[in-house]
Amino acid sequence: MEITCEGCGHLIRFGELTPRFCEQCGHRLAQIQSPPESSTVAPKRDLAPSPASTKRPVKQTKVGRYQLGNQLGRGGMGAVYEATDTATGRRVALKLLSLGRARDKMAVDRFLREAQLAAQISHPRTTFVFEAGEDRGRPFIVMELMPGRTLQDELDEHGHLTVGQAVDHMLDVIDGLIAAHQLNVIHRDVKPSNCFLDTAGRVKVGDFGLSKSLVTDANLTRTGMFMGTPLFAAPEQLRGDDVDQRTDVYAVGATLFTLISGRPPFEGDAMSVTAQIVSDTAPTLKSLVERVPRGLDRVVARTLHKNPDERFQNLLELKQALLPFSKRNRALAEMARRAAAYMIDYILLTSILHLLQILVAVYLELSAGFLERPELATMRTNNFLLICGIVGWPMIVAYFAVGDGLFGRTIGKRLMGLRVINNDGEAPGIWRGLVRSVIIPGAIGIPVVGLLLRLNSVEQTVGALDFSVLMSLVLRIWMFLRLMELLPGLVCLVSMRPANGLRGIHGLVSGTRVIRVVPPPSHSLMDELILPNVDAVPADTPSMIGPFHIYGLLAQNHSARVYVAKDESLNRHAWVFCFARQDQMDQHPDVHRHGRARCLQHGRTDDCSWYACEAVEGVPFAMAAEQSGIFTWENTRQAVLDLARELEAAIQDQSLPRQLELSQFWIERKGSGKLVDFPLPNSPETVPGTEITPAERACRLLQSVFELIQRRQILPERVRQFFDEFSRRPNDEASIAWAVERLDEAAHRTASVKRNVRLGVLGATIGIEWIGYSAIAFLTLFFYFRNLGWWPAWKMVLPLVVLCGVFFGLGYWLRGGPVFRFMGIDVQNQHGRVASRWRSGFRNLVAWFPFAVYMVCVAPLVVISIDMVRLTQNGEKADVSLFSFAVTFIVVIIFCNLLIYAGALYAVRHPQRGIPDQLAGTRLVPH
Repeated sequence: MEITCEGCGHLIRFGELTPRFCEQCGHRLAQIQSPPESSTVAPKRDLAPSPASTKRPVKQTKVGRYQLGNQLGRGGMGAVYEATDTATGRRVALKLLSLGRARDKMAVDRFLREAQLAAQISHPRTTFVFEAGEDRGRPFIVMELMPGRTLQDELDEHGHLTVGQAVDHMLDVIDGLIAAHQLNVIHRDVKPSNCFLDTAGRVKVGDFGLSKSLVTDANLTRTGMFMGTPLFAAPEQLRGDDVDQRTDVYAVGATLFTLISGRPPFEGDAMSVTAQIVSDTAPTLKSLVERVPRGLDRVVARTLHKNPDERFQNLLELKQALLPFSKRNRALAEMARRAAAYMIDYILLTSILHLLQILVAVYLELSAGFLERPELATMRTNNFLLICGIVGWPMIVAYFAVGDGLFGRTIGKRLMGLRVINNDGEAPGIWRGLVRSVIIPGAIGIPVVGLLLRLNSVEQTVGALDFSVLMSLVLRIWMFLRLMELLPGLVCLVSMRPANGLRGIHGLVSGTRVIRVVPPPSHSLMDELILPNVDAVPADTPSMIGPFHIYGLLAQNHSARVYVAKDESLNRHAWVFCFARQDQMDQHPDVHRHGRARCLQHGRTDDCSWYACEAVEGVPFAMAAEQSGIFTWENTRQAVLDLARELEAAIQDQSLPRQLELSQFWIERKGSGKLVDFPLPNSPETVPGTEITPAERACRLLQSVFELIQRRQILPERVRQFFDEFSRRPNDEASIAWAVERLDEAAHRTASVKRNVRLGVLGATIGIEWIGYSAIAFLTLFFYFRNLGWWPAWKMVLPLVVLCGVFFGLGYWLRGGPVFRFMGIDVQNQHGRVASRWRSGFRNLVAWFPFAVYMVCVAPLVVISIDMVRLTQNGEKADVSLFSFAVTFIVVIIFCNLLIYAGALYAVRHPQRGIPDQLAGTRLVPH
């Protein structure tokens, strides 16, 4: 037998038992009910645009001013049609409430509530709502027409998607949902048929029909009544409990599960699925798809947890967990960042080990009676240090094996935003981590342990060595140790190239790679933008223009006014441009890109021609430049990239406004950029337009933006060079495309020196410059003492001058130092220009002066200690002056160490301007 659903028109075939609900839309078949109680187990489409092969002709040909075309989809609330705006020619998707639902007040209220909630969200990853209205008693919503398919269509055709494809699609969905959550809107109906593909293959989330505002909930859901698709609904949603962001986290996890496995987490009829979701544990992805990474399996399992407290608490956390499994968002970790992470870990571990060694060695010396039996104390201490040296390296290897293998990151990698993954995008596991760490840093331990054993066998002869021979032996030992620490790392660099993901030998052998993970956005100063003033409405202004209620004046002159208005049906703000002459708004573009303030409607009144677009919650870019602390390259670079992309696209589709002024470029509070079709009246700066080509107009606008940025910001040198080069290029489309490419590259680079970057610089400094400068100091002191001796003390001034000259010379030559060059850090003066060589050299000298004093004092202290041991072994009494000099050198060394540590802590606290920068009048910026 067969029956047709009155809600969606679906033909249902059944046997002896007559179904009570439609299997397609959940509509009660006996009579029309207000909201659908449940939905399909395997919905093909729910108000979602479908491929051309599934389009149906329509009976009603016109709704309002919209000419209906083919039917794109149908659901429990109504149908979606392809339509054309007869006034503008714009092609849209029109969602029309069914006749049965139009007689139900609650259904109508919920239908209009969808339009209001969706209209609040303007994001590249969400569909856009243009208008809501009513025609012959039937409400309708006008939406952006998506040219592509849905993810449900992809599943229907391919069965399932690859892990990388599925994760990339869901990351797009997450971005759109995050924008909704920031406005306290919960979608509540995320599923494959509500995820639309655009022409670029990116996904937009749509159909906010079941969305709920956490602030102004209209309470349109009946008590105990489930609304949504049970296949992807969270348990608390099915029970009728309160919902929040974690409800959408569950739906995203269920959708991702479906995309990868080809089936939803639970299967069966609507009642069976509901019972399973509430009571049963979801199956693991690994049980259905063998090649799913275990890490991704754990992430999906956590999203599907019955208890919301056990899930990811928001979509930002989920996004961070999914990024390692994305193919699109994998960024190669720069060599400098990886070296900094390694140095942080290495220095942290060796510092802890050395501190423990010192404490235990002091205890052994004192417990053995150093003054009475120095030979016994020295022997016990040496044996302990030998054991520590042998055991220390396995401990370091174990630290890297556990950190990289089990967690995918060590402390250093976490600070530098890095993660170790295998080819599937998950943590490599303990065995791969062990193989990786045995090579680096494990290979360093083999020669070091051998050296320690060798030194222990000759320790009895050290006291009898001549001073120059002893210093030569110490120097060779120290240089050997430093070389062994650097050599394995240098060997690994040989195999690193972009073609293999910058993997060293340790990465190739272990099958791992290091990627950079972008941290979730934190609070931005852009939220503190001071919006432009809205003046009172002039007395001669009508209260309504079209469907827009006028309540403020944004700008005006003798020929035009710009009003701040509100579309009451959508509860959305808009700008209404009113022109005295029709020709002022002729050939207005109809563009649906995120980089453009979208046209909503336009028309004529008795007094003017008007044009309405979405209101931009932000300020003109030129006005943002006047707000101190806001106008930084880090805050504005995304807006500039958005402008360049919009100009490139507008040139290609010939939709570039005929007049381009700087006042048409706005920056939103969330940091994105918008191009407004018409300039504000009384705009102070104008880019000549009508007499030049579109490419020239676009290039001149970009150039004016770049000039404004250079006047008001401290920029990385690479960005400044890009601006200068753009000013010399021809004003054509190729220059715009080149600018987009360079700006996109700059958007993914470090925009400012923050604390983690400064900490990485300090780690690399200790691991590279400290070793190099120590070698220079040892060589200087060795040749100095060998020829002149160390007494009297005033002679120590000469090696100090030599070391200071070395530090100044390297800073002068490299404009800051070797590590700054390696890490891509520039030293700039207070005016934002590259600091002079003299200033850079002075800064490096100030930074390393305490270290120079420290090294100069260590050498005589070692000599004094050796002399005191010799005198004690010969039964002689040491001169009092030796003790006084030793105490003096120890105090100076302690003071220098305190200066070094204090400077390091201050540099982390003030990453752009440490103590050397304060004294030298410089600042640190990324190159």
